[in-house]
Amino acid sequence: PANPPSKQVGENIGLGDPPHFEDASKIQRAAHLGGADAFIEKLPHQYDTYLDRPVLDFCSSDLEGTGKVNGKTVDFTQIREAAGIKSVDGGGGVGNRGLSGGQMQRIALSRTFMRSVVSDESVGLLLFDEPSASLDPTAEHDLFERLRELRGNKTMIFSSHRFGNLTRHADLILYMNDSKILEEGTHDQLIRKDGEYARIWNLQARAFL
Repeated sequence: PANPPSKQVGENIGLGDPPHFEDASKIQRAAHLGGADAFIEKLPHQYDTYLDRPVLDFCSSDLEGTGKVNGKTVDFTQIREAAGIKSVDGGGGVGNRGLSGGQMQRIALSRTFMRSVVSDESVGLLLFDEPSASLDPTAEHDLFERLRELRGNKTMIFSSHRFGNLTRHADLILYMNDSKILEEGTHDQLIRKDGEYARIWNLQARAFL
């Protein structure tokens, strides 16, 4: 899901479970599971930091040069520095870039963990649309390992163009093209079948050889 604009990062994660969106301990646990806690701790106001993407100012509706949000001074230069982002505009200043796509995706994943794992409610079905699209290989591996560990009796459905660690451990793979299911089975079954899934798997694997 897209990140709601101009929210504090803690509120952004907390919205995954609205009744507890101000519960700091649950938000921090969800951020840890989503792999977002490390960079959030480096932000100028940590979980109280305001985020927008792209970061043009403190809120997308504010005028250029606005210095405060709800009476609190917010410095997005510090946010960019904490995120390790360096962008220089024509005037020699810092360009209008916020957190990276991968970091924003970790916040969105943390919001999912807030509802599916940290929440007191029992959630039995989880749907993920390209959950690792903006993650680096290490973060992708860690994410799927956590999901496997925390799955329990939950049913998880993933839509992905990237195979690897995800499809290797899937209970069932539906290989689709043009909205039609061409093949189905486990990873090992589809590899032995030597069809389209196996062709794409080998094509992706070749990039790492």
